[in-house]
Amino acid sequence: MAHAGIPAIAAARRLLFAPVDVAYLHRGDQGDVGTPALVMLGRDDGALALLRFSVPLAPEVKVLEAYLLLERPAGVDVDPAPVSVHAARVLDAWDPRSTSWARQPRIEDVGAPVTQVSPASGPLVRIDLRPLIQRWRRRTAGDQGVAVVASSTSGTGMAFALGPWGQGRGPVLELYVK
Repeated sequence: MAHAGIPAIAAARRLLFAPVDVAYLHRGDQGDVGTPALVMLGRDDGALALLRFSVPLAPEVKVLEAYLLLERPAGVDVDPAPVSVHAARVLDAWDPRSTSWARQPRIEDVGAPVTQVSPASGPLVRIDLRPLIQRWRRRTAGDQGVAVVASSTSGTGMAFALGPWGQGRGPVLELYVK
């Protein structure tokens, strides 16, 4: 018999942060200025999204959960195959106005959990960022943001909104803190 309990986030504060910088990179890009509102991750072109957040948390604040929320626009995906995505650490400084496939920053896999996204998944996808946020909290040098990387591919990939779309949402960092 399970004992009744209260989830840790029930007593936590929920904080939302919009990214301060966003870039979309894929093999064959020409260094186009600007990031499209809709991007495809999980195709064979190695595409990835870079995001940087300004998160002013006091040192005594404890981060219980941390997620990147990405919106999936309805009716855009045509391939029924799922795509898996995860977060990676961006190591080098980058500028969204000049970053391209040829001039992309190095990224490091930190063993973040993988999220499988299927066409039947809801409109919001939560990617676990807790391993990265814990590094930020320790003020680890070299953290330059988050890269969203596909762990698997499909014929067409999966569409995600990196700019306002649908309900006006773009990517959001969701923190539960105490």
